[in-house]
Formats: sequence, C-alpha cells, structure tokens
Amino acid sequence: MAWTRARRSLTLVYDPNSPSQFLLEAFTSRELGLEETHSGRR
Repeated sequence: MAWTRARRSLTLVYDPNSPSQFLLEAFTSRELGLEETHSGRR
C-alpha cells in the first residue's frame, strides 16, 4: 500500500463508474463526495 510512502502529498482519485474497494473502505461516502451536502450540492 503506497499510502504510507507519500512524503509530501498524496492524490487519490475516486471514479464512481469504477469504484475502488480500497477507497470505499478508507473513506466515508461523504468524503468521497457520494453524499449530498445540506445545500443539495455535492
């Protein structure tokens, strides 16, 4: 797992058309932008 190897920054990209089980387990639906916010915007 490369997560612990990032020295300065780490960019993770989530594609809802091809969901990553790793990202689904590591982050909440809200963090992945899968839940709508109070204003109805993502």
